[in-house]
Amino acid sequence: SKPPHPDTMAKMFEAVKVLGKPCVIFFLGGAPEQIRESGAWYASTLEEAAKLAVALVRGEAVEQGDFTATLCRELEPVAKREAALLDKSGEQKYLRGLFCGGTHREEAVLLLQDFLPDLYSNLRFGKVRMLENRHISVKNCLVDMGDEEFTVGRPHPVMDPSILKERLLQEGTDPETAVLLFDVLLGYGVHEDPVGTFVDTLQEIRNKNTEAGRYVSMVASVCGTDLDPQNYAQQKKRLEDLGVLVLESNGRAALLAGLIVKEAAGNE
Repeated sequence: SKPPHPDTMAKMFEAVKVLGKPCVIFFLGGAPEQIRESGAWYASTLEEAAKLAVALVRGEAVEQGDFTATLCRELEPVAKREAALLDKSGEQKYLRGLFCGGTHREEAVLLLQDFLPDLYSNLRFGKVRMLENRHISVKNCLVDMGDEEFTVGRPHPVMDPSILKERLLQEGTDPETAVLLFDVLLGYGVHEDPVGTFVDTLQEIRNKNTEAGRYVSMVASVCGTDLDPQNYAQQKKRLEDLGVLVLESNGRAALLAGLIVKEAAGNE
């Protein structure tokens, strides 16, 4: 969650100290020191929180290192390969991220804010600069498409991801875009076929870039499980058939996107 009010947080940490059971906490923008001092396990990403919780409930030995650094090392070979496919002129140099909701956007901000320069967004959080016009991205940009400005008189993108189509096309065909990053959410109460609502747009992005002699790296995460009604494997395959790199978590996707941009900058 986001960090609770300081008074609430203090009460929660006191409860953790006397609970007698292991606790894993991931606060978006929270101080790691406070969490560790309470005796809880600190998680730096949603994925790490899940991995820690599963390991602890299984009674496995847990060694907590720099989870983000480990992920970066794992993802570096893929980032190098993708960066090598970008336009060698150096025009393609920015990350454009579109998110169905605030949690994934904020996690991406936390992972990339000290990683990429000139990081912009449509909502204040972390070390981002505010967009003057939320409909026009600037440099490296992470946009929460679930913001009220985009949903007035329209359903939230979790329920109707088709509202992403226009913005995906806009960002994906921008000559300055090196990486197009987005998330797909599965589960009950959301669209029955989220990828199906914009798969034609992704194909159009791929076609337009090919016609222009460019390659844009498309990176995504599918947040869901095999038990969700949308068929996780099928949703993932439809993306991969279009050359989209589908990562196991939002955090991995954000880091890979950032690494590709950094690698591309080093190749100029």
